[in-house]
Amino acid sequence: MGSLVGRRMADGEGGSIINISSSGALFPQPRFGPYVGAKAALNALTTVFAMEYGPKVRVNTISAGPFLTDISKASAPRSGKSPAAPWDAQVIPPK
Repeated sequence: MGSLVGRRMADGEGGSIINISSSGALFPQPRFGPYVGAKAALNALTTVFAMEYGPKVRVNTISAGPFLTDISKASAPRSGKSPAAPWDAQVIPPK
């Protein structure tokens, strides 16, 4: 979508493009290759769009991290560390 409207925004009054990525692109894990690859590509595309359409068009990425849910708690290893937090974060249960 950014490639379709970015040039028009840059030639006009400007605007903002916001892409939704994932921390998986920054901390890839086995078995998530297609997902991680797609999110890493989106991050690269965001950078290119920012160079092409800036400064009149702001181009940013929001990268969500892991969420502690009932499903992620059920699959957490016995060590107490979250499988969704590959950078060695501790699971802190909600109060």
